[in-house]
Amino acid sequence: MQIEGEDKYDLSEIITSCPHYNKLQDKGKWKGYLPEHDKVWYQAENFHNAEPPVQQFHQCYPGKPGVDTCYNQHIILRIFPSRQTKLTL
Repeated sequence: MQIEGEDKYDLSEIITSCPHYNKLQDKGKWKGYLPEHDKVWYQAENFHNAEPPVQQFHQCYPGKPGVDTCYNQHIILRIFPSRQTKLTL
């Protein structure tokens, strides 16, 4: 799909998430693409326009890493329920 001349892809769901070099990464399932595309890790910040799949994933898997809060230039990354990491963008 193209929006304003740029290719846009339709995210069906988030499969899993993990921290990688102090940044959150997600694997996503894409509508209309074969399963081999589900093996790629993406920066979680790339999914800022895909809130429903991201929210659904974290509601189903609250123990998985995720972004709890974003303010100024810092993000609080939830790695484990008892431990948080502060990242600077």
